[in-house]
Amino acid sequence: MKSFLALIMLCCISLLLPAQDFVYPRLPAKAKKLSKFIPTGWHIRDSASGDLNNDGRPDLAFTLEYKEAVLEARPDSIPNFARPRLLVILLKDPKRAQYHLHLQHNTFVLREGEGGMNPDPPTHVRIRNNRLVLEIEFTRSSIYYTFEFRDNDFYLVAASTVNASSDAIESWEYDFLKGRAVREYRLKEQEKGDREEVTVPEPSLKKLRDLSMPYRLEVFPDIYI
Repeated sequence: MKSFLALIMLCCISLLLPAQDFVYPRLPAKAKKLSKFIPTGWHIRDSASGDLNNDGRPDLAFTLEYKEAVLEARPDSIPNFARPRLLVILLKDPKRAQYHLHLQHNTFVLREGEGGMNPDPPTHVRIRNNRLVLEIEFTRSSIYYTFEFRDNDFYLVAASTVNASSDAIESWEYDFLKGRAVREYRLKEQEKGDREEVTVPEPSLKKLRDLSMPYRLEVFPDIYI
């Protein structure tokens, strides 16, 4: 039913919009100035600076947003009409005064219209303790992803989620380096609820570049992050 409604929406929007084949920009492999990584028609939405690969140099991570809304076929198979957004990671060359493009991710950052009750959920970019943290806030929930640079790539090493209903709060803390997760559940009138620690069934680390968008990685049956 969901796919059928999505198809109807896509057809209706297509009739109202001029035909367009949106092409994501191809950022340069390296440049001395940050401005060279910001294509015409795009602007920085959020950013962070800090050492990501433990070489003592300040790296950059930021999200870019396009100036106009376009119709995109998103990884969840639901078409969305909004301004495209990119996630960009630049590593500072320790020998030369320039940045190297390590990652341009075209789909991971949520768009307007993909946040449920919060139609435009912000994706905050943070760098803490040499790790990249992406924080996404919804109306009654949140999800934080923590990535670590190892083996020349960024891997998901931890994550946390909080979901609040009208009468209860459920949270998950995932440690993929140790292959375990902690679930806590309590009613809102309780000071302390239930707590359980479980083993992650597939502890192999996932690359950021291989994660298409939030809530597409199934950790446990019917539990996605």
